[in-house]
Amino acid sequence: MQNVSDNIIIIPARGKSKGIKNKNLYRFCDKPLLYWTLRQAFMSKKCKKVYVTSDSNKILKFAKDQGAEIIKRPQKYSLDTSSSEEAILHAMREIKEDYKTVVLLQATSPLRKRNDVDNALHKFYKTKSDSLFSCHDASHNFDIWHFKKNKTSPLFVESHKTFYTKRKPRQLIKKNYFQQNGSIYIFTKELIKKIKNRLGGNINVYEMDEWQSFQLDCKKQLCYMQLLFEKFLKKDYSRPFL
Repeated sequence: MQNVSDNIIIIPARGKSKGIKNKNLYRFCDKPLLYWTLRQAFMSKKCKKVYVTSDSNKILKFAKDQGAEIIKRPQKYSLDTSSSEEAILHAMREIKEDYKTVVLLQATSPLRKRNDVDNALHKFYKTKSDSLFSCHDASHNFDIWHFKKNKTSPLFVESHKTFYTKRKPRQLIKKNYFQQNGSIYIFTKELIKKIKNRLGGNINVYEMDEWQSFQLDCKKQLCYMQLLFEKFLKKDYSRPFL
């Protein structure tokens, strides 16, 4: 039975970034990038609180002004070599109230529909999952090649020797392949505390449209991501924020 009080949202938003300086507050469709993920988080009807963890006082102030709970992340969990799991586990130790399930949203993935978070939670509970990740159908991505030792060969294949001479048309491939898109992760508190990883146990997927899978890592991605947001999503956010 799904209970709102069981679910919280954590948004990690580090201050430093390489591709785009101050990326989480960089302007995206006339708002700081973090704004859109915060808004999507607050739209959820199945989560009781939204937390932002960051090493940046500027990011934390912005998040607090928008209504989020804030957690100051120590520098040792904010390095280029630090894992998301380290930041999440630190945040979880700082959260004193009771909860069972964590929804992790990354601010660099703003192309979410207004119901994606709650639909993903519905799938998580319906399938009795321990963890879940958002993805898109990547069945057409089987045609991947790599170059090594002056030789080009197919990478994602069952038989290198026969792949490019006897391969089936894409429409006849029966297997389903999914690619993580980094937008939504859901996992139980018990799981991540036990294995120190966001994915494990009974893992399920929440499928999104392929165009929702873009992540903002460098400025060259900004233009087409904004075009997608303006065309498909901005009308969903026409109502006041809080």
